[in-house]
Amino acid sequence: MSFTAFLAASAAIAVDIPQPEQFGDWAISCDNGRYCAAQAAFEDSYDGKAWVISIGRDGKPQAAPSLYLSPAFYSPEASTRIKIDGRMSRFGIDKNGSLIGDPVQFLDALAKAQKAEIIGEDGTVVGGLAVSGASAALRWMDDRQMRVGTVSAIVARGSKPASAVPPLPSLPKINTPEQSAAPPRIIDNAQIATIKAQANCSKAYHEDEFFRLDNAHTLGLIACGTGAYQGFSVAILIQENGAWSPAPIEQARPLWEGAKTWSAATITTAHYTPQSHLLNTFVKGRGLGDFGLSASWVWDGEIFRLANYSALDRGRGGPPGDWLPQWQTKNAPRFPAQ
Repeated sequence: MSFTAFLAASAAIAVDIPQPEQFGDWAISCDNGRYCAAQAAFEDSYDGKAWVISIGRDGKPQAAPSLYLSPAFYSPEASTRIKIDGRMSRFGIDKNGSLIGDPVQFLDALAKAQKAEIIGEDGTVVGGLAVSGASAALRWMDDRQMRVGTVSAIVARGSKPASAVPPLPSLPKINTPEQSAAPPRIIDNAQIATIKAQANCSKAYHEDEFFRLDNAHTLGLIACGTGAYQGFSVAILIQENGAWSPAPIEQARPLWEGAKTWSAATITTAHYTPQSHLLNTFVKGRGLGDFGLSASWVWDGEIFRLANYSALDRGRGGPPGDWLPQWQTKNAPRFPAQ
């Protein structure tokens, strides 16, 4: 394969993964292991009046939702109460952001509400919760977790027992080649300069790194630039004879139209862990980290296969790194004991 053809092929590799949905003010996703998460929030508000709801729920039949509620861009400072449609409810929020009350009952009430307000210790309204889209989003979650018609559903509840929820699907496993104790194959400064010129790199403040993948391949992470709050590298695959090429990496989503040839091999905040064989990225959409993406890949002897992926495309002041899951494997499970 020619160098140009290889670049075109590597940029086209994409894995088909479950996609998130948006219902009103609610963003939600469920990954291939039926783990679901949602974030509900109004548009950006820096005055602390717009609160963010973060929800996570495992797909196991008896799993309960976990909730975290906080003012956008802030952490809760005191316990509060929740008023729903003008009436004080039995639900509250402690100073750690945890819900006081049953999470399923609370979400069911929120799905039926027209308005939800946060009431401070002095009885005044200190914020609000987004309810637009709640019913549709939670019903979508019930469906994706195959809870519809069971007592474990949030909105689409029925009389069937929780045991009627099917077992979780088996996660895929990425096979790795036999490891090598040989040192990594390191290319010289002239080759690194060529790579940086072709990838149109700028000044970077982190170092180039090299990691042995197997008997025949080394991963090179070539420092390629530094932004306002994160750096990025280009990943290259180095053969034992010193020949190199952009690393073939499965993309969680197709590259944008007009993407440059090196885009598929560019990794933000790149980090490789030899013990787990994971190549990781962590991309903040802005310095606050309330939206962005994280992913990991595993080398299978031919390409880096997607092992884990979470993303949130729109930031509204939620907790840093609290993004929506879309993919997991046995190599990088959401729950390591799974």
